[in-house]
Amino acid sequence: MPSYLFLTIIFFAPKAFQPLTEPMMFRVLLIVIATTFVLPIISIGVLKTSMLIKDFLLRDRQDRVLPFLFVSMFYGITAYMFYQKLHINDLIFYILAAITALLLLLTAITFFWKISIHSAGLGGLTGILIGMEYVQPLYNLLYPIVVAIILTGVVMSSRLKLNEHRPAEVYTGALLGFFVCFFTLFFFM
Repeated sequence: MPSYLFLTIIFFAPKAFQPLTEPMMFRVLLIVIATTFVLPIISIGVLKTSMLIKDFLLRDRQDRVLPFLFVSMFYGITAYMFYQKLHINDLIFYILAAITALLLLLTAITFFWKISIHSAGLGGLTGILIGMEYVQPLYNLLYPIVVAIILTGVVMSSRLKLNEHRPAEVYTGALLGFFVCFFTLFFFM
């Protein structure tokens, strides 16, 4: 989700990433893709190869904990890197910190309940976009927000249709994702 989110911000609200120039924004996007997509995929592959998880689909609640911990670690390190080492734009840090907080919360919940991570991710995406628009209305994110809301509904419906989750798991995931990400931006920006 962070890759799509950062790409959306670059195209629809590039002023949000000032003082970065356009080439720098795409370098930041590459860092985000590497640390929040490529490394987590590799780590899940390593967990599967070493037989610490049964399959890539992570259908069993117990199989989800270790990958979620790894992914949370990658996101946390990325947020730390942007805040402490690069410190080029506060919004980048707040977005990554919100997603990391959401992931840690979802990991803790996973010890007890199989909450929908897909719904939480898209709820978080929607929460960040609406939070950005609320805090800084000049970003003009109406179209991305509408698309995010529609995608959230489609993903939630598909998780239910595929019988991967019960309704409470899907709704709770989406609401949790939305509120954690929205209120992180609302309170800290």
